[in-house]
Amino acid sequence: MSGITRGFQNSFLLILISGIAPAMGHDVTVRIGVHKPVFALGEAVIVSATVVNNGTEAAKLMHHNAPTLMEDKVSTVDLLFGPDPERLKRWSDRLRDARRTNPRSLAPGESVTVDLVMLFNAEDGFFATEPGRYWIQGRIVAHDIGEVLSPPVPIEIREPSPSDRATWGWLNAHKEEYGRLVQIPWEAKPSDEFLQESARLCDTSPSAYVEYLALFLSRSYREGPKKDAVQAARFAEIAKGRATSEKIRAEADKILAAKPPPVSP
Repeated sequence: MSGITRGFQNSFLLILISGIAPAMGHDVTVRIGVHKPVFALGEAVIVSATVVNNGTEAAKLMHHNAPTLMEDKVSTVDLLFGPDPERLKRWSDRLRDARRTNPRSLAPGESVTVDLVMLFNAEDGFFATEPGRYWIQGRIVAHDIGEVLSPPVPIEIREPSPSDRATWGWLNAHKEEYGRLVQIPWEAKPSDEFLQESARLCDTSPSAYVEYLALFLSRSYREGPKKDAVQAARFAEIAKGRATSEKIRAEADKILAAKPPPVSP
């Protein structure tokens, strides 16, 4: 990406200019950041959306990016994307279960940040299927203040490097399992064959995709039906060691620092 130095690739980028929607005591802003500016095809794009209530009345936010409207002040955060910043389309990870909502109220002056992962959905496949510059924008659809948009953020998608091509070929051939693992690790239910090959890649491959496989395998073992604290910690350590951004490293550290979840009977 022109104008962005290589050193920024290992930093979490947060756009400081926000979309604003003041009305009737409401002043809600949303800003987004991505965990790095340059990606290979098939890398997950972790978008962090921060919503700030600058108004004088409480606002509500749903912690997922399905299109459901709330009846109260502020609805869902979702994402727009595309190669043209003037014609962005809504991204919806249709694999996500809309029942997994976590509404909360934002008091005046309060903010909340939620992470949304862009990679794959069941109807359209990978969100980026060819290299190029893409734009991502955060959006809130509000019940009584209308639409709030963040400024669009550019990212660059490149062809996989020679050392990544074999791994990308395998992931692309198993896009449904890979997509489910990244988008919904808590209920992905990957096959034994996929798990075995993913584990082998995590242990042996120099590919850039390993940090994502390891991070979301760790989450799957921590949050999914096959809970295994030992495996969760093992893959979190791999993700931390292979991380190319502070965001991936921080997510791995969270897993390593957390208490093991209770084992289902």
